[in-house]
Order: sequence, then C-alpha cells, then structure tokens
Amino acid sequence: MLASPLVIVNHIAAFGEELGWRGFLLPLLVEELGVRKAILLDGILWGLAHAPLVCFGLNYAGNYPGAPWSGMLMMVLFAVSIGAFCSYLTLKSGSIFPACIAHGALNAIREAPLFICVTTYNALLGPKPSGLIGMIGFLVLGAVIFLRPACGTDEAF
Repeated sequence: MLASPLVIVNHIAAFGEELGWRGFLLPLLVEELGVRKAILLDGILWGLAHAPLVCFGLNYAGNYPGAPWSGMLMMVLFAVSIGAFCSYLTLKSGSIFPACIAHGALNAIREAPLFICVTTYNALLGPKPSGLIGMIGFLVLGAVIFLRPACGTDEAF
C-alpha cells in the first residue's frame, strides 16, 4: 500500500475517470439534485459504466454465482461506496487531484490480496477490495460520508 501512490500509470488512468465523474458530472449533478442525490447517482452511473469490464472479467472474474449480473450489481455497490469517498475529497478540496490519488492507489492495490490466496477465491466475497469482505471498510466510510448531516441537508462539506 505504501508503494501504490508511486505507480504513476494508475494515477493517469484514475485522472481520466475522476476528471469525467467528479470533475465534470458531479458538479452538474450537485447543482441539479443537491449533494446527497448527486453523490448517489454519480456512483451508480460510475458502477454501471464498468459493466462491460465486468462482462470481460476485469473487476469480477471466474465462476461466481449469478455471473455476470451479480458482478455488475457488486460493481455498482463498490462504485457508490468508493464514489462517496472520492466525491467527498473532490467537494471538500475543490480539486479532483486528491480523488485521483485515492482512486489510483486503490487500483494499484486491488490485485494484492490475491497474492496471499493459494487456492481459489470468490469474486463476490473477496479478498479483493471489490468483494464484500474487502469492501466492508469502504461501505462504512461511504455510509458515514453519505449520511453526514451536511450531506443530508445539501450544505457544503
């Protein structure tokens, strides 16, 4: 995890996503819907945009129950929770760069848990960050950010 911010290629790819999702779309959604609904819709759309990648086995690979539909649903859940954190970083800082760093670091470490798995793993459960086990912390963080009083009243963070 300490080396992940140094993997520049992840930050370059994350910059493109963050520019579109948090730099362009999020401010438009906040203006139209308010902060809470904007964060939620931005995350849902971001997750759905990953559906083709899920079908090709990038984010959720292998033989898992309900594939590929359950993988797409998990990707939406993951994107909403991570998106809440990236949206918070963007709205709080007024810049997409903190979200780019967080997103790039997550992309860099997403495969690391597989190095400790000597047998098969369940794509929906984990241990990758996009599985339920690996996602627990992100779900809690996303819920805290999403349910903050400032978020609920659509005030600025």
